[in-house]
Amino acid sequence: MAFDDLSGHSVLWPGLKWLLLPKTPARPWFAPSTSRPEPPLTPAGRKTAGGAEEKEKSRQRPEPSAGWRPVSQNLWPPPWRERLAATRSGQIVWTYWELGRDICVAPDTGRREFFRRLLADLAHPPGTHTFFPACLPGSAVDNDRPVFAADPEIFWSALRRLGGRALLVLGEEAARALALEDMSLWTMTRQRGLIVWRLPETDAVVGDENLYSVLLEFLRAGLRDMTRGDSRPV
Repeated sequence: MAFDDLSGHSVLWPGLKWLLLPKTPARPWFAPSTSRPEPPLTPAGRKTAGGAEEKEKSRQRPEPSAGWRPVSQNLWPPPWRERLAATRSGQIVWTYWELGRDICVAPDTGRREFFRRLLADLAHPPGTHTFFPACLPGSAVDNDRPVFAADPEIFWSALRRLGGRALLVLGEEAARALALEDMSLWTMTRQRGLIVWRLPETDAVVGDENLYSVLLEFLRAGLRDMTRGDSRPV
């Protein structure tokens, strides 16, 4: 139930570290050169003549979740406390809806190989990346099997403890579970002290070489400054 030697980092799937951010107006910022639908070049429907002035105003706006406080860990259900204890910290946190099942039930081979390849291609220093699920087994059961459920407040609280700087959210279900449904694909926002990127569904990228290239280029550009010269130990 682990990703051994992912991109040379030996990053464990159950214990990967991620960063998640709350919700603010999403800012498209990157457009790779590809025949696939490109990430938007400008903020959705918003163009202003005074670009510098608008940018300065946006810096002065307080983050909507500025007053947010993490949930005390002694109030977390056991599955969330156990998952946090099994997860290593990291400055870039990944999440997607199926991650909880990949960790708690059985890992999906296609997704495992996808992340192994992607982290290897990114070639970031060891300890940069971690994974934390958007949903985990709850108290409800269906046909004697636990029902997986999201808990956004505990999820964001866990990210704070993992020490992440950025959160990469793959797929609409995960974005909706974390109250990030207003974000468009390929956009960036800031939530609860973290930079958040909204990315395509994991399963949509698996097996699609064109989309994989778009994603890789996107991540290389967006994470370049964050990972340059940082070799935090695993």
